[in-house]
Amino acid sequence: MVVLLEKSLSLRLGRPSNVRDAEITTPLPSDTNTRRCSQTSLIQGKIYDHLYSPIALAGLDIERGVMAQALASELREIINKNKITFQSLLAEQDKMRDVYFKIELVKQLSLLTLILRAVPAPVGAPTTITDECAAAAHEALDMHQQCMVAIEDNKNDQFMTNRYLNWGILHTPFVPFSVLFTRTVQLSDDTELFYLDRFAESLQLGESAAESITHPYRLYRLLCQAARLYVKQDTPRLFHHEVEMDSVDPWSVFDFASFRNEANDGAGGPELEHNLSQGLSQWFYGNQQLMGLLDDDVTF
Repeated sequence: MVVLLEKSLSLRLGRPSNVRDAEITTPLPSDTNTRRCSQTSLIQGKIYDHLYSPIALAGLDIERGVMAQALASELREIINKNKITFQSLLAEQDKMRDVYFKIELVKQLSLLTLILRAVPAPVGAPTTITDECAAAAHEALDMHQQCMVAIEDNKNDQFMTNRYLNWGILHTPFVPFSVLFTRTVQLSDDTELFYLDRFAESLQLGESAAESITHPYRLYRLLCQAARLYVKQDTPRLFHHEVEMDSVDPWSVFDFASFRNEANDGAGGPELEHNLSQGLSQWFYGNQQLMGLLDDDVTF
């Protein structure tokens, strides 16, 4: 359990794990579900080390892309096993276990999206988000929606609601949202706004609970409005003027102009490699900063 939490928190904070894989001599748990959770936590450590650490970001995009595909295959194997277990639960009609498996799938699909975000888009593509990455984000958001419906059916269990919103959304940076947010801005296309709006609205479930879990809804709602304004205006300078706030500007961690430049800069060669690596680094640490706003005692 210590390793599970440590690996997950390290990735959440954008830091290397203090527990190195080579130092883990204890065999994986024999229980099937605990074993899959342990395997997922080990992948979380690899995500940072091989894709988002300073050394990884300084490497060639093509090499990072190959590593990302390898990690994606490893994680997909775990996800597929979880889905098989999930299907068996439907027959058993065990609502509580059904919810917990959905929560686990949301986490794993979010991690898959983060992995695929490191796969470079084809040269000349209008967005840095590949179709494969966007598809994973869509699946994660669809599973999140199913999870929220299941939680609503068990709304008398406030612990479950708090656990998912505080742990699943705050503890783990919700990458699918920021991936589709980035794609919307880069393409100036409102196609993804349905997913963004639906996700933000789903978080209202926790508004009657502790104040800390009202932050996700308010912040994500503002980000949806920001994306909508950007698509409508299609002018970064005008956009920044329109949404200027007196206190906290929750989407200032997203530099819209650099998002578009990341997709359009360069035509090839070393300069393009540098631009892509720098853009991925800014995206990853910008996403960490966004989640930091949710940790702070800030009212949006």
